Amino acid sequence: MTATAIERMIDDDLVAEALLRARFGRNGIYNVTVRRGATVIAELSGRGHELGRRLPSPAEGADDG
Repeated sequence: MTATAIERMIDDDLVAEALLRARFGRNGIYNVTVRRGATVIAELSGRGHELGRRLPSPAEGADDG
C-alpha cells in the first residue's frame, strides 16, 4: 500500500450501524456493519453486557474513584 493510499484512508468517513440481535437479561448479541459510503468495509458480531450503572458522558469526564 502506498503512502497516498493510506492518506486517503485517513480522511475517509466511516459509518457503523449496530443491531441488537438477541437479548438475555443484561446480555446481548450485536451485529455491526461498517460502511464507507455504500461500500461495506467490515461486519462484526459480538456480545455485550449491561453493567447495571450509567457510564459518564464525555462531557462529564471519567471518575477515577
